[in-house]
Amino acid sequence: MVIEFDPIESALYCRIPVSGAAKTDEKEAARKEAKVMQTDSQAVKNIQSKVEKPTLGDLGALAEIKEKLKQKKGDDAEKTEHDFLSVKGY
Repeated sequence: MVIEFDPIESALYCRIPVSGAAKTDEKEAARKEAKVMQTDSQAVKNIQSKVEKPTLGDLGALAEIKEKLKQKKGDDAEKTEHDFLSVKGY
């Protein structure tokens, strides 16, 4: 244990010198953590490369489906209005 006096702050500090084994353990822990982070980033890249990316053809197909749905909604609205008017006797 080492006791030091800091004249600027007028304070005593007590510290325990770190042995070589403790420094090595810290370095190994940091190295393992970096390796885990690298493995995680590689896994993310691998998954992202396997994900199918949308193409312009997909967008065109979606636009066609959307148009069909709009037409169907319009037809349903006309039928509903026609049914309502026929019930009222108009």
